[in-house]
Amino acid sequence: MREVTTNGVICTKDKYNFIYKIAKIVYTEYEDGNYLYSITPFYNVIDMLSPSVFQGIPGLDLSTKKTVYERKNITPTFISERTPSENRENLYELLEECGMDYLNRLEWLIRSKYRYSGDNFFVKRYEETDNGITINVSSINELVKRTNLINKKLLEIICYGNSLVSHEIEINDTNRAEYYKLLMPLYVNALEAKKEKQLVGIQKCKANGGFKGRKRIAVDEVLLQSVLSDFTNKLISEEAALKKLGMSRSTFYRRLRAFTIL
Repeated sequence: MREVTTNGVICTKDKYNFIYKIAKIVYTEYEDGNYLYSITPFYNVIDMLSPSVFQGIPGLDLSTKKTVYERKNITPTFISERTPSENRENLYELLEECGMDYLNRLEWLIRSKYRYSGDNFFVKRYEETDNGITINVSSINELVKRTNLINKKLLEIICYGNSLVSHEIEINDTNRAEYYKLLMPLYVNALEAKKEKQLVGIQKCKANGGFKGRKRIAVDEVLLQSVLSDFTNKLISEEAALKKLGMSRSTFYRRLRAFTIL
């Protein structure tokens, strides 16, 4: 029997724009019209998260710790609340925007530019590396060129459920939560210290007669951080990022460089 299978990864973001890989989601459509949704949670990431970051996957009771949650001929709540239904009035317009000619709700969710406003979840297409990889380096200094980026890079590896092996440390599922609890406060404190330093610099500049030269383009910082994170993680194109922020390409990349050294 012919099958159509779509594979995705459910992710979420915290306010610092770290991406957490929450679950693999698979939609299988059979030739006879039956279909099956399978959701495989990544407990190695989920179990280390606080309620402020993750409150569960809508429609699933994760306390049962099932390896896989299946819904046969039933659309999971997670899918139904963020995708169009078969009787949606403008369904074909939405499909056309995504280059589709029939409704596969998971495929639409992966392709669509629209985001559900009720939470920070998003779905990307599943790749082999999303099953968890181990990064082997002789030293963590090989991860990035700048020392002050190491903490951020380590957290990116931890949050996405990957592992790291180096001469200095080894991070895997046995100690992931411990390293997360150690490194996240250090990252946040460094971030706040940088902001405080910038604020002091602005205050000194004002006290000495104001700013020199052209003023920086005003932009919503929350939107800026979100767009820069999405662009960095290849969730949106350069054109889409520039349109959302309303800034020139040169300004965008200056702000991007500042974002990557936080």
